[in-house]
Amino acid sequence: MADATTDFPTPQAEPDTRDAKGFPTLATIMIVALGAISLYIGKVADEILAGQWPTEFFVIYIVLAVMTMLSPSVVGFRKWQLLLAVAFIGGMIVIQRTPYTPRKLFAQVVRSIPVGTPRADAERALSPYVRSEGTNDPVEYRWNTEDPRYNKDVGRVWFAADGRVVRTEFWPGHEIREEFDAREEAALEAAEKKKGG
Repeated sequence: MADATTDFPTPQAEPDTRDAKGFPTLATIMIVALGAISLYIGKVADEILAGQWPTEFFVIYIVLAVMTMLSPSVVGFRKWQLLLAVAFIGGMIVIQRTPYTPRKLFAQVVRSIPVGTPRADAERALSPYVRSEGTNDPVEYRWNTEDPRYNKDVGRVWFAADGRVVRTEFWPGHEIREEFDAREEAALEAAEKKKGG
């Protein structure tokens, strides 16, 4: 009579599921660190530009920063690491749009005056700021006239013959050009002739 034998399963080592459960990996830690550095650099640039980023520059910076952030994921990719990149993009948008300094608020006020605004309404919006004497077209305003770091910041507003705004600009602390470039000046003259004709 053959001996009855029972086959018992060989004990198997339990798989390491720490990463699957969401424990930090080295790649994730590096992504967080790179994201924080990129956000800090972006904030410094935002302060220099007073939030007035050229659109192309802003997009290029975000793309390059996200690519840099996610580069460590090649050694430990997790889908939720993409959420860190999304959080970075959201943080940069909030920084760019929030007037967290008087300088940014001034720049936003100047740039937010719509074309076609009556002169009285534009001057009312800019009344908290200092109007430069002797400036009529364009009219120049400054938010700070004492601190040498900021007293070259100028907001400029151009008015048409009917007293409505045709253009606004914020110049962040560099020399102000005295004339429009030829293309912009020609466009403004054409608009004036069209209204007059």
